[in-house]
Amino acid sequence: MKQIRIVHLFPELLSLYGEYGNVAILVKYLRENGFAVTVDRYEEGPLALDGADFVYMGSGTEDNLLVAASRAAELHLRSSVDSQTTWLVTGNAMSVLGSGITARGQTHAAASVFDYDTEFDLDRRFSGDVLAYGDEMLKSPLVGYINTSSVYRGVSSPLFRLALNPSFGNDKVSDADGMRSGRFFATQLIGPVLVKNPEFLALIYSYVSGAELQPSSDMVRAHDMALAALQKRL
Repeated sequence: MKQIRIVHLFPELLSLYGEYGNVAILVKYLRENGFAVTVDRYEEGPLALDGADFVYMGSGTEDNLLVAASRAAELHLRSSVDSQTTWLVTGNAMSVLGSGITARGQTHAAASVFDYDTEFDLDRRFSGDVLAYGDEMLKSPLVGYINTSSVYRGVSSPLFRLALNPSFGNDKVSDADGMRSGRFFATQLIGPVLVKNPEFLALIYSYVSGAELQPSSDMVRAHDMALAALQKRL
């Protein structure tokens, strides 16, 4: 029986929209298919990511993101991102992994895993439904919602292109959303993204386990209904 180790970063600080559901649905399918799964919940202190198969981090308030970024700056996360570990980062948690966060005119340290900068535009809120297109990686668009004040500059390899609210992209001008680097996946979509988007769930599952996944017909049907409704608004 293959052992799968999952690390959920900052599950208390950064789980603003029920994003624990992304870990829960992955664990459910892994266990149902015979994998032995352990989930390590990390908030602060020493952290060993050696041997982790999957690392997840979700959304938080701006104040909590600054706390998480300060803690992450001490963890030397780059080696894990460059390894065979699969990462998924959702919502505004991308802020934690950039070179720094500017809020209220002050720049705060972040993990410096990637070179992009983050600014919290606290005078505006970018909020609304989106469709996220993954080029050749995914056959069907992702359905989701963005609610953020984070503006990212310098992201070189976006994961998705947005429709419906295309100006909600990383820089809040273009439609480029999130980031992809090897096994690292990040998107601004909030909430249980993997529950809403079974094809994306199957992709992440394949990276984590090395096996294929056929999500339930109910999940596929729910996604297709949401997709049809959002496409009518384009």
